[in-house]
Amino acid sequence: TDIFKMFDVLFTTFFAVELLVNAFSYWYTEFVTDGWNWFDLLVVFISTLSLALDHTVGFRSLRLVRAVRVIRVVRRLPHPP
Repeated sequence: TDIFKMFDVLFTTFFAVELLVNAFSYWYTEFVTDGWNWFDLLVVFISTLSLALDHTVGFRSLRLVRAVRVIRVVRRLPHPP
């Protein structure tokens, strides 16, 4: 389970850095008007909260919500024309 915890922290950090780079690379209006950016923000927030409160009984269910990160990866794949 230590390897999974390490990957969880690694991917959460990667997605958080990616979100920050995205936020600073666009002007504020462009960033907050895009629904995908709000989705990214929600996923990163839940992932961070879940890592911080990992040993709290009520927050263990947040691990399931973190599976939504897969949608973030899929949306970045090139779509056929």
